[in-house]
Amino acid sequence: MSKTPHTNKGGRPRVDTEAVTLRLPRNVLEALERVRGAQQHATRPEAIRAILRDWLSAHGYLAKLEETDDR
Repeated sequence: MSKTPHTNKGGRPRVDTEAVTLRLPRNVLEALERVRGAQQHATRPEAIRAILRDWLSAHGYLAKLEETDDR
């Protein structure tokens, strides 16, 4: 059996997650859209998760093992 990359098919989120709602200034949203285009993230939440995960990992707040859990 061949391994295929995991793709998000929508639906119910993972059980070990929690929704976070926030408001962002327009200039931050515009920058987020540029990130989405440059890094080919399908959705804003996907881009935000990647940005947070990378920043937290780079600054030592997230262990390397945890970094790969949501990719």
